Amino acid sequence: MRLRALVFVVVATVVATPTLADAAPVDPAALRRQADAWMAAPLATFLSAKAAAPRPFDWSDDGCSVVPDHPLGLAFRDACRRHDFGYRNYGRGLRLDPTPARRRQIDRRFLADLQASCRGARTPMRVVCPALAWTYYEGVRAFGGGAFE
Repeated sequence: MRLRALVFVVVATVVATPTLADAAPVDPAALRRQADAWMAAPLATFLSAKAAAPRPFDWSDDGCSVVPDHPLGLAFRDACRRHDFGYRNYGRGLRLDPTPARRRQIDRRFLADLQASCRGARTPMRVVCPALAWTYYEGVRAFGGGAFE
């Protein structure tokens, strides 16, 4: 008898759960505005949003991909996380704005985030950091197009 009751509860829950098709349509312009806000916000604000991971955005990341997340002890990983968000939501995935201009904007934000992390670096890394940030930026400009498209 308990098994029947459990099966009934499970079946009733599945049947009553709304599906994606039942959900209200998502306004692409509203999604783009929200993504724009997270891309423009301070990095700490972006990371708080990433921790909550609101849908339908793709919050996955692979850190700095094929280069170190912390070169010479520098904290570049969070900049790479926001960059991944930009590529996965404006380009691949949601395709909020899969244009070359948007990719350039995402890459420039990446450079700004990297440079901001340099300001917190200790001497002598503070001297080396801007050159590494520029190298990471040039890397995504030269080789990141496939990940965006």
